[in-house]
Amino acid sequence: MKKLFFVVGLFLGYIFTNAQNVEKAGLDSISQLSKVLYDEGDDSVKIVANVAAERLFEEILTSRNLSFLHFDSLRFVKEICTEDAGVRIFTWAVPLSDGAFLYSGFIQKIDRKGSTAKVFRLKTKSADIDQFTSYTAENWPGAVYNQIIETRVGKQTLYTLFGWIGGSKGATHRIIETIFFTEDRNPVFGQPVFSGFSSRLQSRVIFKFNSQVPFHLGFEKQLIPGKKKKQLMIVFNRLIESKPEMGLIPGLKVADYSLFDGFIFRDDRWVFIENVDARMPENKEKELKPPADLDLVPASKRK
Repeated sequence: MKKLFFVVGLFLGYIFTNAQNVEKAGLDSISQLSKVLYDEGDDSVKIVANVAAERLFEEILTSRNLSFLHFDSLRFVKEICTEDAGVRIFTWAVPLSDGAFLYSGFIQKIDRKGSTAKVFRLKTKSADIDQFTSYTAENWPGAVYNQIIETRVGKQTLYTLFGWIGGSKGATHRIIETIFFTEDRNPVFGQPVFSGFSSRLQSRVIFKFNSQVPFHLGFEKQLIPGKKKKQLMIVFNRLIESKPEMGLIPGLKVADYSLFDGFIFRDDRWVFIENVDARMPENKEKELKPPADLDLVPASKRK
C-alpha cells in the first residue's frame, strides 16, 4: 500500500509542477517510478506505476516540439530513431511475477519541417503474435526495439526493426518487425515483405531460442553466397536442436555459430538467403563475439 501511495504522490506532484519545468519534472518522476517497476513488488502495484509512467511519458512527448529532447536518464527505456530523427520509437518491458512481461511503447513522428509531431501510444492486447498479421498501435505486438533500418517500398518508407521479446523457462525471442505509415500518418506493424523464409510472405520473423546461448542478429555487410562483393544485409544465426551433452535446458533450439542465414533487400522485399559467410576478416585479431541479449532486458537492479 505504501508503494501505491508513493506512485500516486509522484503523479500528483508532477501535475502541480510549473509548466516551464514540465520535461525535467516528468523525467524525474518517471525515473522514480522505475524503482517500483523493477523491484520485487506486487504486479498490481507495478501495473499502476506503469500506467502512471506511460501518462507522464506521453505528456512529455506532446508538450512541445521535443525532437531534440534526450531520455538518457531513463535507462530502462530503449530509444531508436531514424537518421533525420523524423521517427522516434520508445519501448520498455516490465517483468511480472509469473515470468511474463508488460510492454509499453510510443512512436513520435515529426513532420519534415520539425514544427509539429504526432505521438502514438502503443497498446498490447494479446501475448500471441502472428507472423502473418498486420497490427495497429491499438493492438501492438509488444517488443523492446534496439535498431531501425529505412528502406523504400514503392512510394512508402518501410522501417524494419530489430527487437527483443521475453520468454519463460529459459526461452527468449528476437523479432524482425516492420512498420509503415498510412496516408494519414498512422503506423501499421507488419508489412508482408519477408520472402522465402516460409511457404508464404511473412509480415515479421520471430526467433525463439535458448537464452543460455546468445543469438546474433545484425545489419551488416557480408558476402552473398556465390558473390565476391559484400552487401548490406540482415544476418542471424541458424537455430538448431540442442543436444543432451550441451547441458542446456531441453526442448529449446540454440544458436549455431558456424551457420548463418540472412535477408537481402531486393525488389521491395526482404529475400531470405542461406549460408551467409559471416566470418570476421582475417586481419581482425578479435574473435566474433555475439552481442549479449541482456542489454535489452530491463535489469531489476541497474546501477
